Amino acid sequence: MADKKDSATYCYKIFERKLDVETYHFLVVHSDELEKQKKKSLAAKVQKENEKLTGALTKLCEPAFHCEEGRP
Repeated sequence: MADKKDSATYCYKIFERKLDVETYHFLVVHSDELEKQKKKSLAAKVQKENEKLTGALTKLCEPAFHCEEGRP
């Protein structure tokens, strides 16, 4: 399946399990390309959350002045 340099590779495993009285066959497939996409998506979400929290922290650290006009 991996003829090209950057093509996805797949691994699979077959399971057989008995549930109640029936026997079921399961096929689990792992794609390295999908894993790369999920990692990239997660990194983007972490970066966005970091920017959001940094902005909130900056705003909280701003000095607050409560002055009334006409008072020394």
